[in-house]
Amino acid sequence: MKKAVILFLMISLLVGCATVTLYRAVGDNKAKLSRLAVGMSKDEALAIMGTKPIILPDTIINNPYRIASIHGARQKFEIVYYVTDVLVEDGIIDDNELTPIVFFNNELQGWGWDYVNNIR
Repeated sequence: MKKAVILFLMISLLVGCATVTLYRAVGDNKAKLSRLAVGMSKDEALAIMGTKPIILPDTIINNPYRIASIHGARQKFEIVYYVTDVLVEDGIIDDNELTPIVFFNNELQGWGWDYVNNIR
């Protein structure tokens, strides 16, 4: 019985640490957004945001998480997505937990869903 209680406490502690680490990791990504400036190069922006994966006990989150392109009225934009929020701890990263960072000709144009929605 005593061993079972100790095992349960150890597992609870590990799960709790993983959650804290996840929140800290995505919180770091969110904080880095404030260091971005429109007009900086893509290389500068990626250096600020980071390109190394976040390695957690139970998962790996790529930085950037996803890369895509969209066509605006006359231009093609590259969008780099970073995980910046954990809204539901379900093991699934949804779009509402990502922040898009938008580039045109390797120059930072803006970031956030409002910006993306305005260029479509």
